[in-house]
Amino acid sequence: MSGEVRAPVVYLSNQVIAQRHFNAIAFAGFLRQKIRDERALGTVGQKIRLESFLPLASRTNIPEAWFRIRPVDVYLNFVHWLGQQPESQLIHSESGKSIVSAVSGIDQGKTNASKVYNEVLENVGEELMALVHEREQIHKVGGRVADVEQAIKNLLASDVISVLARRGFLPRYAFPLDVVTLETGRTRWSRDSDVELNRDRGIAIAEFAPGAQVIAHKKVFTSAGLYIVGEKDGPSVVGILSAQDVSRSELG
Repeated sequence: MSGEVRAPVVYLSNQVIAQRHFNAIAFAGFLRQKIRDERALGTVGQKIRLESFLPLASRTNIPEAWFRIRPVDVYLNFVHWLGQQPESQLIHSESGKSIVSAVSGIDQGKTNASKVYNEVLENVGEELMALVHEREQIHKVGGRVADVEQAIKNLLASDVISVLARRGFLPRYAFPLDVVTLETGRTRWSRDSDVELNRDRGIAIAEFAPGAQVIAHKKVFTSAGLYIVGEKDGPSVVGILSAQDVSRSELG
């Protein structure tokens, strides 16, 4: 009670945060060239749909009518573009140069950016293929596919910047930066829940562990386990948990 309060400290050379800001500088340059200057997606609004950034292999067996891009095989390849950019084209300020220094140079920054970007888009692509496969299996047995189809459409329509920020490629202007989501919908793309639950990763290890319960909106959500989608996904890298919604009557 009688001690001094230490002044808050921000380490400008923090490599993790600096890398995300480097990624933001590079991705902003990519969007300016491809979308603003070359108009690769035509006229776009505030939200840039994720569909044109997804690998082509993950878009197979999806009806063309579900895409907004024309032709449907338009692919905005950020990693290829980044590899061709010299430092002078990416960095135009002293603050930008300090970010490059914090990530151990332009080449290392580009390498790290490409690696994380590929991982994020490949994981999302695997989720898309898993949903398409689920739709096919349900259709074969004559089941109702409307929910899965809507999840696929929602994924294609997701804002690419929001997806990249949530998955750690772009900086998030909020704290904590490394958060885990408890998924309360049928899938993370279904948007069939009005509850959003996030925790710092260190806290989430306990609060969102399988079997743990969280109360929100007068409901009890019981964690069912880790949300694993593709072959590369696993407990060591996944940061998303699934949830089971328990009815209000069980709250007491």
